[in-house]
Formats: sequence, structure tokens, C-alpha cells
Amino acid sequence: MCDVDFLIEYWPKIHGSLNLIWNIACELADKLLEIYGKVQFSTATGNYIKIGDEWHLQKYPIPIIKIPIGEVGVNLNGVSFVTCIYSKSLTEDFLSELMRLKELNFEIYGGKDFFKTFHRSGVKQSPSTILKNIMESPEKVVQMEVKRRIDDAYKIVDDINEVYGLMKQFKLQYISP
Repeated sequence: MCDVDFLIEYWPKIHGSLNLIWNIACELADKLLEIYGKVQFSTATGNYIKIGDEWHLQKYPIPIIKIPIGEVGVNLNGVSFVTCIYSKSLTEDFLSELMRLKELNFEIYGGKDFFKTFHRSGVKQSPSTILKNIMESPEKVVQMEVKRRIDDAYKIVDDINEVYGLMKQFKLQYISP
């Protein structure tokens, strides 16, 4: 349960933090609109946020920006881009190129079982192992999430462009939200 004393003492800072999140989301929506020509700005509830090593349900809404290739969410701990890719369209070459992007912090996890992680940046795995694990799983669709810390939020636009370029190059099939 929420610590009411904390809330009473720090509500101005909490207010400022929430406004920061929404300001970033609005500015990102404008930038993405220029690039993709279409965005849908909304909120989402029922998301999970990782605190330490544990996932926690967010009962509060966060801003979501839908673009033709996925969704961008702005959260307390950062900004993320999620795209849903059909597993059968993934290739080892795509994964190799993705892993060569050193600044890219990404994760690939299940489309149905989003607690099933196939790859996380910083974990040594070969592209062939990642692809094999995905293909042997029951997941028909995997989610790929690219993350940035809140102080690097605007760099997510470059990340999205790089990832989308690779998706087009390797002809990946994805689900438009």
C-alpha cells in the first residue's frame, strides 16, 4: 500500500515528476508525427514496471503514443518503444544487425507470455540461439522493446528509426497497433 506520509510530504515533487512525464510524451508525439505522419495519443493502464528485480502492476495510467509500427510509452523509469513481430519472419541476420547497435538497449519477449524473455541487451547470446529459442516456443508473435532512461528520452526517436530501418531491410512482418 502507498505510504501516505510520503505522499503528503512530497506531493509537489510527485506532481512535477508526473508533469515531466506528460511533457516528454507530448513532445515525443510531435516528433513522431513529423516522421510517421500519424500518431494516436492515449493512456494505458494495467502495465507493469520493474522495480529492482520484481515486476509491479501499475494501476495508474501512463501516456502511450501509437505509431504505425508500435507504441511508445513514457513511464516513471524511462521511455520505451514496443513493436510486435511475427516470429516466423525473424532472421538470424536481423538479430545480428540489431545486436551490433551498441547503444541500443532492447529486449525480446513473448507476445502472450510477456514474462518469457528471449533476449536482453547485455546478456551474451548468439543470434542463432535466440532465434532457435523463439522458434521452439509456442509464441507466434514476439515483442521487441527498446528502452531509454528518462534523461535520454528523446533519443528513443533515433532508436525507433534504426530498428524500423532494419525491420524493413530484413522484411520483418509486424502487427500495427
